[in-house]
Amino acid sequence: MNKTAVELLRTNASYIDALKEAIDRWEKSNDTEEKRDLLAAIGEIGVDVHNRNRQLGIL
Repeated sequence: MNKTAVELLRTNASYIDALKEAIDRWEKSNDTEEKRDLLAAIGEIGVDVHNRNRQLGIL
């Protein structure tokens, strides 16, 4: 998991809050490198949520 994803998960109470913050920061950013890192973080958090749901039999 990239550094941005880890930071988002540490500073937010839930996956949803972390995703909301990442999307908000992505929309406001004008820096291409930051947008790339945030988009990668959004994808990695989504994969983590999917894997946990699969482990719990939710899917």
